Amino acid sequence: MVIFLKFLHFAALALALGGGVANIVLGRQLATAEGAAKPVVTAAQRTLARVSALSLLVLWVTGIGLVYAYYGGWSGFGTAFWGKIAVAAILTVNMGVAQHLMSHARKSGTPPPKAVRAMGLAGPVLLLVIVALATMAFSY
Repeated sequence: MVIFLKFLHFAALALALGGGVANIVLGRQLATAEGAAKPVVTAAQRTLARVSALSLLVLWVTGIGLVYAYYGGWSGFGTAFWGKIAVAAILTVNMGVAQHLMSHARKSGTPPPKAVRAMGLAGPVLLLVIVALATMAFSY
């Protein structure tokens, strides 16, 4: 069971990070897209954002499960671990707000606010910071 949790955790990390990077690449393509290509690229970005958001949820669930499976709870962790949790919380809020803004824009028929672009650019950076902190936290 623990091996399966660890597998899901790493798979979700790959999907979340890959989706964020792919969205950045698609955003650059969207800037030069014309005609019928724009809605297709926008739809692909929306789908990747949802996959990344669901992957983040899986990361939280599997991460909590792994903490209990390996360590029996939340005590004994150092600064790097708690920094990782703090950055993960920031990423979660960032992604939740971006998802809300995109959903609202889609329902109202307006383009998402420019802040969504900045939030999308921040996602992969925050994930890499989380990986760096996790590397430090679990290197002993």
